[in-house]
This record gives sequence, structure tokens and C-alpha cells, in this order.
Amino acid sequence: MPRLSIVIAAYNVSAELRILLDSLRLSRFQDFEVCICDDASCDDTSRVAQSYADRFLLHLTANKDTQGVRRTRNCALTLAQAPLLLFLDADVRLQPDTIDHLLDRLERTGADVVEGVYSATALDPG
Repeated sequence: MPRLSIVIAAYNVSAELRILLDSLRLSRFQDFEVCICDDASCDDTSRVAQSYADRFLLHLTANKDTQGVRRTRNCALTLAQAPLLLFLDADVRLQPDTIDHLLDRLERTGADVVEGVYSATALDPG
């Protein structure tokens, strides 16, 4: 069983999801599974997600009709098997040490929850 489940709700985010999944692939921390629920996207979101199945442990499901982000995130959460959870939006890009920093903070403080902060400036043009 992996140590961390990464939970992602996705809706029409094929390009953004590819960037996120590439950043996860380059993460120093690799003891994770990725749990994605596609909220009945009209684009290639599910196909993009599935294309990463050979790169890390991936659990993918899709809603038959649009349910909204809360229900979709909860659907992805039902796929999680690890004792720790990391909720990410599909348009996030992580640095290679992001998960290491979050886990270090969790362990050093004994906290039940830690959170990260988005950069004040865009990391991508546009």
C-alpha cells in the first residue's frame, strides 16, 4: 500500500492535468497513488489521465454526468487506499520537493493537517 493518496477532481482539464501529472512523475517522493475522478469532461481528460497508468499507481473513474467539484472530489476520495491524503486541483504544478516539504512539516509538528500555498505569481505564462 502506498503511503500517500493524491486525490484529484478533474473537469475539462486535459492540458493542465498533463502538467500536474508530469510534475508528480518528477517528484522526489514517489510512494504515492493518484486517484482521479473525471467529472464527465468533454475533452481528453480521462485519456490523458489513463496515459500515465504505466508511470505510477493510478486509479481513475468518471462520472456519467457532471456532478460538480465537491462530489467529484469525494468520488476520487473513495479510490484512495493510503493512510495519508493530498488533495490537489488539476491545474497545480508541484516542485520536485513539494511533497517532501509537506510530509516533513506533518512529521515535525505532529499536525493532523498541513497545507501549502499557491505562488503569488503565475508559474506559467498566461
